[in-house]
Amino acid sequence: MSGSFADGQELDKCTKIIGFGSECLTGREDCFLAGCGPLSKTEIASLKVKLLQFNHDIYSLGVLLYELLTGKTPFDSKELLEAGFDAMRRTIQEKEPERPSTKLSSPEVALGRDTSLLREILDKTAKRVGKELQDQPEVQAALLNIIGNTYHGIGEYAQGEAMQRQALALWRRVFSNESAGAADSLLHLGSDFFEEGKSSEMETVVRESLEMRRKLYGNENRDVAECLSVLGLALDREGKLVEAEAVQREALAMRRRLLGNDHKGIHLLDEK
Repeated sequence: MSGSFADGQELDKCTKIIGFGSECLTGREDCFLAGCGPLSKTEIASLKVKLLQFNHDIYSLGVLLYELLTGKTPFDSKELLEAGFDAMRRTIQEKEPERPSTKLSSPEVALGRDTSLLREILDKTAKRVGKELQDQPEVQAALLNIIGNTYHGIGEYAQGEAMQRQALALWRRVFSNESAGAADSLLHLGSDFFEEGKSSEMETVVRESLEMRRKLYGNENRDVAECLSVLGLALDREGKLVEAEAVQREALAMRRRLLGNDHKGIHLLDEK
């Protein structure tokens, strides 16, 4: 995709998508940064990056899929712009947005929308990723992970599972069997198994993810707590209720130590 158009076109009469990242049209003084809103060329220049690389497009594709799935951007555009560009940059770089699943009360909410455009984007992107990024396995795996999570969010669990399996194979090929990417794909694969009713398979992959994350991050970590919580769901689904309760209590206690009792996620867990 090109980042510029010839002068003289009637640009204001139609929308033209010229890229997933921050793009400027030739002769124009304004730009649009995915997930944030319009920016001036001076603000774009102050990003202080030498080159916009492919990983910027991965982020922006994630923003696009996030908005198509939930109807909202990961961060509130108005608040970002009012905070000023430096604060906007810090937010994007340092703050983790709410996961799409927390903005949908259930997959049926997403399914209630017209998801035909989203499905078409996912299908076409998955095919292109498989063909065009074979020489960039790390980028390929990251995109497959994003696509798989989005399939999951609209209830296409079989497609989500297929994407996560491909991503997992790539992570293992590039970074051996234990990496952050592999741990993430295993956990997301477990979420697909949960929805597909594959409880024993779910327990297996989530335990593997938990073991990896403990080796990578230590025993006291938010990602470890997340794994414990998902493992509790798998055990509950299998009827292992005593073990499930113990694991969920361990996850809740860890989150309280890490996040404090006032964190909104803690109150949500207390209600369950």
